Amino acid sequence: MKRAFLVALLMLICIAVVDAQTFRGAINGTVTDPSGAVVPSAQVKATEKATGVEHKTVTTSDGQFSFQDLKLGSYKVSVTA
Repeated sequence: MKRAFLVALLMLICIAVVDAQTFRGAINGTVTDPSGAVVPSAQVKATEKATGVEHKTVTTSDGQFSFQDLKLGSYKVSVTA
């Protein structure tokens, strides 16, 4: 009985640890001009340095952008307005 309890406890701990890990990331930010004003509708591009894969988005009316569910790695972010 004690052994079954320990096995069940170990399994629950392993499930919690596995579920908590992720292999994805995100890049979020706000585009502003030199005066500090937000830049709506700016084209934002995140390029993965290792593969050259590009992800593109457009800033919101308050200058914000977001890239979700990205593969972990180094990215170069560029903005065109």
